[in-house]
Amino acid sequence: MTFDFLAGDPGDWLFHCHTVYHLERGTARAFEYE
Repeated sequence: MTFDFLAGDPGDWLFHCHTVYHLERGTARAFEYE
């Protein structure tokens, strides 16, 4: 998966979807912004 975003707060973040069906199929990911 590739996505662009503007970030102003470094740290650990969670990218996720609020649809349970999507969460069960892996649309929740943690990433680190430095």
